[in-house]
Amino acid sequence: PDGRVWAGGLGGLSIYENGAWKERVTPADGLPNAWVNALARDTEGGVWVGTELGAARFDGTRWSVRHSRRWLADDHVVDIAPDEQGGVCIA
Repeated sequence: PDGRVWAGGLGGLSIYENGAWKERVTPADGLPNAWVNALARDTEGGVWVGTELGAARFDGTRWSVRHSRRWLADDHVVDIAPDEQGGVCIA
């Protein structure tokens, strides 16, 4: 909705805006792992990223990470599906 394209893969995230790659996001910036398997936007505008070592949500300002048995059945995240109430299902 904001005109940016988020692309993930081996190496983290790259953000494309106004015809150019503008930003790169890696574990040093808040991702749990550089291998990105899934991306989703929730109803509140947050961006969810699924990696080999957990999931993270970017709220526009900061990253929050979910990993280990406290949050996930397994840290290897393969998909993220937002629901209409603002939550997400993580596979």
